Amino acid sequence: PGPGGEEGADGRGGACVCVCVSGSAALPADAVGGLDREAPASGHGARQEAMLTDMLSLVWVDLGGLRRSRVVPIYSDTLSQQVSRLRGEGLGLAKCCFVLPPPGDAPAPNSGLDVTGEVRLLLPPPTSREPISPSRPLPSPRLRAVVADVMGTDGRPWALDSRNVLRRTVASAAASHGLSFRCGFELEFTLFKGDQPLGGDQAYARTGKYLCAHEIMLEVTEALLGLGVRPEQVHAESAPGQFEVVLPHGEVLEAVDTLVLARETLDAVAARHNLRVCYLPKPFAASAGNGLHVHFSALDASGQPVFEQPPPEGQVLPQLAARLVAGVLHHLPALVCFTAGSPSSFRRLAPSSWCGAYTGWGVLNKEAPLRLCRVSDASPISNVEYKNMDCTCNPYLALSAILAAALDGVTSARDLPAPLPADPALLSEKQREHCSAHRLPTSWAEAELTLRSPSHEALVSALGPELVRAAVAVRAVEHEGGAGSASARFLYYGTPRGCTMSTPGVLAAAAAPSCSGRPHGKARQGPEHACVWHCVSTAAARLGARE
Repeated sequence: PGPGGEEGADGRGGACVCVCVSGSAALPADAVGGLDREAPASGHGARQEAMLTDMLSLVWVDLGGLRRSRVVPIYSDTLSQQVSRLRGEGLGLAKCCFVLPPPGDAPAPNSGLDVTGEVRLLLPPPTSREPISPSRPLPSPRLRAVVADVMGTDGRPWALDSRNVLRRTVASAAASHGLSFRCGFELEFTLFKGDQPLGGDQAYARTGKYLCAHEIMLEVTEALLGLGVRPEQVHAESAPGQFEVVLPHGEVLEAVDTLVLARETLDAVAARHNLRVCYLPKPFAASAGNGLHVHFSALDASGQPVFEQPPPEGQVLPQLAARLVAGVLHHLPALVCFTAGSPSSFRRLAPSSWCGAYTGWGVLNKEAPLRLCRVSDASPISNVEYKNMDCTCNPYLALSAILAAALDGVTSARDLPAPLPADPALLSEKQREHCSAHRLPTSWAEAELTLRSPSHEALVSALGPELVRAAVAVRAVEHEGGAGSASARFLYYGTPRGCTMSTPGVLAAAAAPSCSGRPHGKARQGPEHACVWHCVSTAAARLGARE
């Protein structure tokens, strides 16, 4: 048995049963749409024949950022009972399933969790919009998905579930400061056909590159619309095979749930086209990396946008908004542990790469890790873009940390330094000091040490020391190389099979140190980076690849 144990959905133990469903019995048209209908019996007192209605995937995200699920077949004759049981008793799951390093099946050492103890995965309660079932159809035959609620056996939300932590952080913001937050994501990824990136060239927003993926993007958009999600933009990005989907702004917990299910949707559509989706932050050493930029805003107790209030004379932001940004800026070096903490993440966070490698903030500055956005020079700031984030993070934990940092800025009355006027890598030391621009951690060891410093105690306290300990332990195993082979770690993050052994750029990303010299634009390129090929041969030797 795996970490999930042997018991059945009722928690009382069960056998593995193989069920044969006759191919001649088609589902009625009104039963395919969801888990909200039961097939009527053929007559009074007649025994109803069981039919498979849907497969229901209960999804959770572990502390290493991996999406996992338990899938429950839903049958027409027991639908009501199954839904009731999934909402009441749920499914049993070992606690240590939240601290399994990629791709191991043993809990991370020093995480505080072992093979004992269990939580329950529950189907979320109905909402006003979905009175029967909150699940969403995925673009796979008769598969529906929902992000599960995670409860302890004491009946309370489990403290080490990141989704519960985000819910608690949102409630604290409302109770302590009268604030509610909204956010939206820019999801970047690379599509591979076999071991070759789809579209090929590196030109940003190139029409021909998009046309190579138009049918896929059209299907992704239609599938997301079926989830009730309306993507705002889809376009080709800079690196080979790289694309971006912009998801809508919304209430924080709902927005992160949308992100999780959007990735499930994207993976399912890609699989139908014999493609693979790679979310690795730095798949190619000499090209732009994949980020997960998040735009966040806030409303005050009266429902007014905090960032759009008139600022004091000579200032960019009103005081409350400025303190929210100042809190995130203060904790930014420690936040890297939760938003961009994988080995590949630190390769992406390079100067002059449009990902924000220095502390600082700026208005419409692509090199500022905190970029203030507005429509025109005359319009107010509408939201803040946090750029130091990628898909190897747990998005619930990442948002919890960002919002906790912002709230600490209000509580501690933090002030903003001067904004970054340009790319900080091009500024003099004196100019950087004026803006309090300092290089962000370049390694996991440096980031973890920063997180443990007294200046970030408020952040650790807000998230919960036990949660922080567990999250740090999972990431530490990955950096120590104890989570399996290099190829296995790449597979965990979505790189196609064989890619690590046959694509030189990915080999370079596997072993490349931070290159010296001045990088240019979003991609690290130019004659100064001829060392990329040395990194290829080094990685090839390490991985045993003949290339």
